[in-house]
Amino acid sequence: GNAIASDNVRLTIAVPFLRDARMRDRLRMEIARRCPALAVELQDEVDPYALFQCHDAFAFPYRSQHSVFVPTSLLEAMSIGIPVVAADHAMYRDLTVAKAGGRCGLYRVGDPLDLARTLRTMRQDYDVAVERARIVSGGVRKEWTIEHAVDELLAAINPTAR
Repeated sequence: GNAIASDNVRLTIAVPFLRDARMRDRLRMEIARRCPALAVELQDEVDPYALFQCHDAFAFPYRSQHSVFVPTSLLEAMSIGIPVVAADHAMYRDLTVAKAGGRCGLYRVGDPLDLARTLRTMRQDYDVAVERARIVSGGVRKEWTIEHAVDELLAAINPTAR
């Protein structure tokens, strides 16, 4: 956090579990302890489209690995066309990498310095990141349909069905 604070980064953390006052207080204490220089806003409920409109990028620093998981927020960000930085997990690599190449900036899972480096690289070439996000959004909206989601879910339930 402090590594990116010097780059004048403002971070919004938006997750439903922040509705719990104890979780919100615990997160505030961790932010104060680990990265006191970073400006952080905590939100428990957001309109994703409105939130994406007032931010320059979307970072998805998910740490856990699951057999199947495509996060809605990552899919929404890519479909809207905001530059995205995500942990390089196999569980959603079909979305982040795709057949045609990288759809977003990827960093090593659990490596905050690599996350900061990836964000800095994206900011240095921000016009390129915005153009890539614009192109990616069309492909994501075309490929990641309800039908695609149902197929993925059925394949997860019955892997031999693929």
